[in-house]
Amino acid sequence: MKIAIIGLGHVGSTSAYTVLLRGIADVISLFDVDEKKVQGCLYDLEHASIVLGRKTVVNAGKYPELKDYDFIIVTAGIKPNNTSSRSAGMYTAYNIVSSIATEVKNSGFKGYAIILSNPLDVMTYTFYKFSGLDRNHVIGTGTLLDNARYISILSKKLDVSPNNIEGYVIGEHGELATILFSSTKIGNIFLGDYLKENNIDVLSFEKEVTNEVISIGFTIVQLQGYTHYGVASSACDIVEKIIEDKFISLPVSIIVDDIAISKVVSLNNSFITEDKIALSLKEKEIFGEAEKKIREQILSLGGLHG
Repeated sequence: MKIAIIGLGHVGSTSAYTVLLRGIADVISLFDVDEKKVQGCLYDLEHASIVLGRKTVVNAGKYPELKDYDFIIVTAGIKPNNTSSRSAGMYTAYNIVSSIATEVKNSGFKGYAIILSNPLDVMTYTFYKFSGLDRNHVIGTGTLLDNARYISILSKKLDVSPNNIEGYVIGEHGELATILFSSTKIGNIFLGDYLKENNIDVLSFEKEVTNEVISIGFTIVQLQGYTHYGVASSACDIVEKIIEDKFISLPVSIIVDDIAISKVVSLNNSFITEDKIALSLKEKEIFGEAEKKIREQILSLGGLHG
């Protein structure tokens, strides 16, 4: 298994280490415009490989060699900032991601591209348009991280094990993340019923949780300057699920018509199959707003005629 990491900022270097730690690659190739950063990360990972007892080969990547690779994880883009929007710097991110996608296309790469660059959904679609890859081979981490944050927040607020919570977040990886409260379960009990049984106001609770899910990423950036563990783990989780070749449900950003947006899908190494989950009227409305926003952003980039 050969995996390339493109972009070695905090997210990229953490993704490379997570791939090594999980033992899912025979070869890890590192890409970055800063050659010194590539060499430093390479040395560091080689040393970690020995400590971990891995036989993984770590090297400096070259685009023409990607033809024989199975996965690329794209993290290159703009640095996180303290604004409340992941869309800041979209045009700069577009130039970076479209350039990388063109290099990937020229290499003859036919594997899977996992996109982590923000604004996530727009960059996932950008990569798809310029890479020439099949729509089933371009997947953004999307709301997979938002989903983990949702489960974590519910677990803490309700003092329930995360293992006993089933629920999803879809839509935009951003301000219009759509939390599927209506289908969330605590054990075998729907969340709304669980809250009522425990004398918790449903509307107030949902509003509070929504605000926390949407804002927690920026809180982390304000506290430590960036986020990296969660999104790197999300990327590797997608890779592992595809490798396992089982239909396992994940909320990820996929290519749907003329946009990329997160839906709950089942992945294997050939297909992406959408899971059918009933949405409430409010959830449909928020998801629709997310679709509109992403489509307008893509149109502002000229529709991405790659």
